[in-house]
Amino acid sequence: MKKQICLFIAIFLLAVVNFSGAAMAESGFYQLGDKMEDFTATTYDGKTFSLYEALKEKEMVLINLWATWCNPCRMEFPYMEEAWQQYSDKVEIIALSCEPSDTDTVLQDFASEMGLTFNIAQDTANVSSRFAVDGIPTSIVVDRFGTICLILTGSQTEAGNFTRLFDAFLGENYTQSRLFEGLPGKIPDAAAASAEELNAALKGEGNITFANSDDMYVWPMTIAQVDGRDAVVSSNAGESETTAAVCMQVTAAAGDVLAVDFKLSSESAFDFMKIVVDGETVKSFSGERDWMRYAYAFEDAGEYDVEIRYAKNAQKDLGEDSLWIDAVSLLSGDAAQIALAENPAYPHSEKNAAFPVNAGAREVIVEGAENFLQYYFGDVKLFVIPDDAIQMRFELKEGVDPESAVVVSDYNGQVISLAEIMTENGYNMQTGVDTAETTGYPYSTVYFYPNHEKTGVVYSVLYFADEENLEIFLNANLPGYEWKYAGEENANAAILNEKGEALYTLRFADAEGNPVPGVMAQVCNDDICMVYAADEKGVCEVYLAPFPYEIHILKAPEGYDSETENVVLAPANGGEVTIVLERK
Repeated sequence: MKKQICLFIAIFLLAVVNFSGAAMAESGFYQLGDKMEDFTATTYDGKTFSLYEALKEKEMVLINLWATWCNPCRMEFPYMEEAWQQYSDKVEIIALSCEPSDTDTVLQDFASEMGLTFNIAQDTANVSSRFAVDGIPTSIVVDRFGTICLILTGSQTEAGNFTRLFDAFLGENYTQSRLFEGLPGKIPDAAAASAEELNAALKGEGNITFANSDDMYVWPMTIAQVDGRDAVVSSNAGESETTAAVCMQVTAAAGDVLAVDFKLSSESAFDFMKIVVDGETVKSFSGERDWMRYAYAFEDAGEYDVEIRYAKNAQKDLGEDSLWIDAVSLLSGDAAQIALAENPAYPHSEKNAAFPVNAGAREVIVEGAENFLQYYFGDVKLFVIPDDAIQMRFELKEGVDPESAVVVSDYNGQVISLAEIMTENGYNMQTGVDTAETTGYPYSTVYFYPNHEKTGVVYSVLYFADEENLEIFLNANLPGYEWKYAGEENANAAILNEKGEALYTLRFADAEGNPVPGVMAQVCNDDICMVYAADEKGVCEVYLAPFPYEIHILKAPEGYDSETENVVLAPANGGEVTIVLERK
């Protein structure tokens, strides 16, 4: 599932320090591999937790930084509790709230509501201030040696994520600290083929030696008979977020070609066969592929570390969910050129692009809203499409692999590899058009990712059935902004500063109009919540991407009501907002 995060900025960390009366530690931020200093916390039910006392009895401690107002924190707690119930004899958890107003009573009510039984306390020791994280929830693993082994920000909404995390640090074989930059994968339970078996089964030509990966989280290849062939097969079928691989060392001359004969049965656009050379993915395939050969050319002579992987995600297990490799060969001369000529041919253009080709499509410009649109939709273009369906065309620049590139339509949730929609003259697809009347949505979006791992630029088309639906979208998301068709004049477009940001001025006052300093306000869009503090004049000024932010009172000074449920909506293109606080 998608990770969710509540972001909080440095001023919030400082506010935690100021309200608690403690100072930030002088030793700076913790890093992976650091030994963590001992700290104590008093749980909401009066128990004293000590990091190193806990490590005398348990094999690891999970520190979770959170707050009661953070919905992604709330989302992961049931899964954390479920996993901890299975591992409580070996694992200790301490959930430290970074929010000063999360008193023992608040925490107790929260734990009772959620059915949580692990340690929960306020972060009176300011542990959160020692970690350079910009969001919550954040989970920190301290192993039996007192080493910080993982700093993971984001909501984990599967119990298996936590059990997999715990397993990485438990057991008699854990004799030295293991550091992880992300969630550990599932440890393989399949028996690996020996190097001799791999070399015999893959029986390729040329100077190649085969072996299993020495990474304990990489699943091995095993020996298989398939379609009358002696082959190796990936062992991670049905195992979400795992990778199986066979490794090889290749001694190549300039111009030599690595030819891989394989068969693939997988979920298209999600589970991939990958050829990786010296750590760089040079080719990907997904979906259903009967026996075929792919050839990769080495430009320079040298020693190369090559892996052939089957990488699975957490979506579905379609087909046989497996990769079979029959042979890997190192070819030269005419044999190399013949193999390269048999590779799939793909159309390429000068640049990556996505655009509609409907005859009546008209591009729309909303001047001044570029920052907002790019934040939510990437490199986006807007169109009015006066048809029942949109006809999309995609272009790929040279060097981009269409087998790896994917298209996502939010009209029907379709995710498809660009290679599946390839025609003689490019890449084309059709999808529907939402309207406020038919589906409740006044717009639709097609996203184009040149890399299925969704790194780099995303290209998108945001489109509308007609002008009425366009204006519904603008009124809801960009009130006050004017639009025009490309090539037409618009004298009423909103103006932003030179950074493309809008200035939001928040003023906090009492019923008589007197300023109220020191108010903590939560400013939220659809994805994140940020916390800001008013100055001595009761004012907070901040530049943000244009958006109709929701403003909530998070904490008010003594004597004022901070339990207000009122939500104030900021103007989408910036401006001044006055929020009145009631005295108790």
